[in-house]
Amino acid sequence: MFFSVSLYAPFVEELVFRGILLKMFSKSCGIVFAAIITSVLFAISHGEPLQIIYTFVLGLILSLVRICSTSLWNAVALHLAFNITGAFAMLSNPVFSSKGYVLLAIAAAMSVIVACSDGRKKRKEKKENEAQ
Repeated sequence: MFFSVSLYAPFVEELVFRGILLKMFSKSCGIVFAAIITSVLFAISHGEPLQIIYTFVLGLILSLVRICSTSLWNAVALHLAFNITGAFAMLSNPVFSSKGYVLLAIAAAMSVIVACSDGRKKRKEKKENEAQ
C-alpha cells in the first residue's frame, strides 16, 4: 500500500491531471480556469470528503508548479514528497506528523519558487534563441 499510495499514485495522477487535463482545459478555457477545474477534479477523485479541501489546495499548488516550470517532473516530485510525508504521518507518530507537514509546507513553497524561477529562465533563454 505504501508504494501504491506514496510512489505510484503521484506519477499517474500528475500525468492525468497536470499532464493531460491541465493542457487540454488550458487550450479551451484558459490557464486559470484549467488550474481550478483540474484541482476540483483532483480533489473529487480522492473520494474522501475530509480530503477535499487540502487536495484541492494541493492541486492548485501542483498546477502552479506545472504552469511555472517547463517540466511535469517538478509537480511529480512535490506530489511524491507530500504523499510520502502523509504515509509516515499515518504511522501515528505525532512528532513527525506535525513537524513533517510544516517541513512539507516549506518544501512546497520552495518548489513553487524554484519551478517559477526555472521556468522564467528557460522561457527567457528560448526567446533569446528565437531572436537570434
